[in-house]
Amino acid sequence: MKMIINEPKQAKELLEHGFVKHMSLQDLTLVAKHYKAEGCSNSQIRKELIIFCNKFNPEFNEVIHAGLINTALSNAEKYSFRIPENVKITQKEMDIIQGLKDYKLEKITFILLVLAKYYKDNKVTKKKISGDVNKNYYTNAKFTEILRLAKVNISKAERYYTMNLLYKLGIWEATYFGTHRIKCVRKTGAVVMEVDLDVDISKVVEQYTKYKKSIGLGLETCECGKTYMKKSNSQKYCDECSIKNKRIKGNERFKKYYLKHSAEKNNDL
Repeated sequence: MKMIINEPKQAKELLEHGFVKHMSLQDLTLVAKHYKAEGCSNSQIRKELIIFCNKFNPEFNEVIHAGLINTALSNAEKYSFRIPENVKITQKEMDIIQGLKDYKLEKITFILLVLAKYYKDNKVTKKKISGDVNKNYYTNAKFTEILRLAKVNISKAERYYTMNLLYKLGIWEATYFGTHRIKCVRKTGAVVMEVDLDVDISKVVEQYTKYKKSIGLGLETCECGKTYMKKSNSQKYCDECSIKNKRIKGNERFKKYYLKHSAEKNNDL
C-alpha cells in the first residue's frame, strides 16, 4: 500500500489523472472520501465511483468490481481524510533516539516514530489508552520504504541486521500482519520538536538533521575548521574535504600503479 500523507491532494490528482495502480482499492477509497467530504450521499458517491472507473479503466465491469466499490464506500464511511498535521516529539522520545549514538539508526527510528504517531493520531478510535508507554502504535510501510525516507542506503544483509538490532533495543518489532509495531513512543513530557508533514515526505528526515545541528548534537569539527555531522563512525572529514582526500588518494594510487608497470616494462626491455 502506498504511503499517503496529504489525502485530499492525492484524491484531486486521482480525479485528474486516474488510477495510480490498476483498480486500486486505496485509490477508490480516496475518491470516495473526496465526494464524502463534499457532502455527497452514498448513492451519489457510488455513481461518481462508477463514472471514475469507466473513465480511467476501459475494462471496468460494474458487476465484477461491485465488491471494490462497496468496500471503498464502506472505508469512506468509517474514516475521514488524513491531512498533514505536525507530529510532536517529546524529550523522552528524543532521548531514546539520541541514545542510539548511530546516525543511521537515529534517522530510521525517527522516521518510524513520526509515521507511527502520525497515523495513530489521525485515526479515530473508540478506545482511549492512557499512560506514558503505548504499545499500539503501528505503521504498515515497507521497511525498504522506511530506509528510503530515512535516506539510509544499506545492503540486504545490513537491513536484516538493522531490523534485528532495533528489535533487541526494544524500538521496533514485526507483526504477523506485515506491519511494524513501534515501541519507542513516550507520550508524556515536554515537546522538543514538531515535525512538519506539510512538505515532501522524502524531506522529513532533514528536519531531524536540522534539529541536531540547532542544538549542537553530533557535530564534529573538520581539519579545515568547518563543522559537519558524521554519517558513519568511520567518517573523519566534512563532505568537501572527503572529496578532496579521495581525489588525492586516487591520484597517489594511479602514480604507484603507473610507476610499478613502467618499471616492469623497462625490466622486460
